[in-house]
Amino acid sequence: MVRLKSLSALLGAAATLLLGTAARECYVDEGRGDNGGTHWVSVGNHQQLNRFEGCTTLIGSIDIANTFTGPFSLRGVRNITGTLSAYGAVDEIDLPDLEYIRGVILFERYRVNRLLLPRVKQTKGIFLSQPRGFFFDLSALGTAWVISLDGPWPKVSFPSLENVDFTLSFETQRSWDHTGYRDPAPVHIEFPVLRRVRELRLEGDIKSLSIPNLEEIGEGGLIVKAQQADLPAVDMLSLRTLQTRLSLWGGISRIDLGPLRETNASMYINTIVPVEVHSDLYHAGDISIYGELKTLNLTSLLHADSMTIGTNIRAVECSEHAVWTYRYLHRPREAKFCNKRSLIRAGRNPWPDILKPTPTGFEPSPTPTPTSDFSHTTPTVVPSTSPSPSPHPGVVPRPGLGYAADIVIVTAFGILLLLSIAWYWTNRRRKVDCEEEEGEKEECQRGRGPPPISKAQMEIAREKGEAERLLQGEIEVESEDEGVDAPPPYAKHVRG
Repeated sequence: MVRLKSLSALLGAAATLLLGTAARECYVDEGRGDNGGTHWVSVGNHQQLNRFEGCTTLIGSIDIANTFTGPFSLRGVRNITGTLSAYGAVDEIDLPDLEYIRGVILFERYRVNRLLLPRVKQTKGIFLSQPRGFFFDLSALGTAWVISLDGPWPKVSFPSLENVDFTLSFETQRSWDHTGYRDPAPVHIEFPVLRRVRELRLEGDIKSLSIPNLEEIGEGGLIVKAQQADLPAVDMLSLRTLQTRLSLWGGISRIDLGPLRETNASMYINTIVPVEVHSDLYHAGDISIYGELKTLNLTSLLHADSMTIGTNIRAVECSEHAVWTYRYLHRPREAKFCNKRSLIRAGRNPWPDILKPTPTGFEPSPTPTPTSDFSHTTPTVVPSTSPSPSPHPGVVPRPGLGYAADIVIVTAFGILLLLSIAWYWTNRRRKVDCEEEEGEKEECQRGRGPPPISKAQMEIAREKGEAERLLQGEIEVESEDEGVDAPPPYAKHVRG
């Protein structure tokens, strides 16, 4: 047993040594770096191509010159640190052992019939623009930064692609191409295991689209423009994250956003055929729908920043949440684009009664809990007490001058109350001070007013000719019987 283990270890070490010896790095320009320090070579014939035999890694970029003829084939090369470009017509590019390449660039003006990279797993960028009849094999590609495809091809398939860090785009007919070089050609697009992409842009004669496992669309959003061909469906049955925007145009018959629950993306839909829209969204950004609309099945929608429906759209089968949200955003308007059955199912619109002046205590009659007959998705949120995602319709405006006027009145009353309390305590304090300081009678009298005058004091003052000064409090007169029988006091206005 020990001998077998030792033999296995020895064989493993020998295999590693042989692989290390076989691995060979080659500069494409033999290390000159003439192009500004970068390594680059233009291959114009098979003799130049044969120099790379035995190399496993090519350092630099390769351009296929317009003088090159026949198939371009490199076996044994597993890595190319630069890009591969064609500047001439090439029947076939075949790199059967390649696993990594920085980028592939094929322009439409230089025709290539076949691109075979069956083992490439990772790349920075793939840029392919070729006419009808072009075929490519990137069946092992799992990760890329950018993929840009352009051509009237019958099928686009990336069976192993899972992640695109930036943009994944495909166009069957560029908007600026008016030469008539291409004929419309329906294309089938398949990304069976794609999970994450920053921006997904598909435009042209799209016959079918399959992205069953797509979970995240980043800041670039999703843009699909089905132009000539009718696209049966845009189904994203695994989508959980959508940022920035969702823009769907053309002949699309069904749109399903799957398990997506919340997004701030602006959703724009403009179709030329009646479309069914299905979504379990709770919260949405701006929703704009134009063109032809058959079904608006927003089974769980509680809030949207805005909802705009084209004025020509009528008799749409709407879910209850779609009606409630539209009513709330456009209160007190009714969702007239929905058919009569949908409006009845959603219950009476309470907003006209809520927003008009009503007697205090008015309470709209409760709306029975609606039931949905949609079979596509099951509603996950069913309101039990409120007929809309808005505030309860029983809350009506309070009659009166308004809250602002009430605040002003209460504030004025409070100020008067404080002033009265201050006046009371000031006078009470002055009285107490006068009682404690008996010697300062003159000052206290000024604060308390003149003392009471008896009839006897008035008569004495008249005899002395000082009645006026007595009334003004300038003098005091003592009477002999003041303490015996004091008559009621005289005020300043008492006449003699």
